[in-house]
Amino acid sequence: LPLGCVAPPPDSGQESVVASLEAASLPPPPAKSPGWVGMSIGVISGAAMASDGTWTCWGNEEAGNTTCPEGVYPELSMGTVHGCALDAAGEVTCWGCDDPDNYYYDLCVGQTDPPPGPFVSISAGQSQTCALDAAGALTCWGGLALPALQAPTTGTYTKVAVGGFGCALNTDHEIVCWGSRNDEGQMWHP
Repeated sequence: LPLGCVAPPPDSGQESVVASLEAASLPPPPAKSPGWVGMSIGVISGAAMASDGTWTCWGNEEAGNTTCPEGVYPELSMGTVHGCALDAAGEVTCWGCDDPDNYYYDLCVGQTDPPPGPFVSISAGQSQTCALDAAGALTCWGGLALPALQAPTTGTYTKVAVGGFGCALNTDHEIVCWGSRNDEGQMWHP
């Protein structure tokens, strides 16, 4: 069974479903590690950090974001069709968004072109990535061609999280969000 799936009881009549799942041509699982120490999960892919600081990516290979960069990265964040990693010097490396035939390709608008750092924190989302520098300034890239995704350009922040929209926690302990039509109440933060 695929990871996370539980087989139904033998008398449930779903044996054919289980057999179909087992016969599906799924990519092989990533190599096992003696112990993972970090992870990031996007929409169609994920990444896990080994104790030596290297990463293993897995998931939908069509978008090109299942090939983690080589090297040691203290922080990595997976978005929908891209991923970005932050190295020890605070520079960002991004990858993915390289298959125009992929269903999610229309979300690719500059996600793999990060600005120069240094940064101390990073978050990749659906169509943008945001990072914080040591002074708390917020910098975002990708998806900015859409006015609704414009992140705040002023203020000082301590945390940032980006998904289909983005939010940052400022130094006054207030949440500031951007990039949503609020069709599901995303902008009604506490």
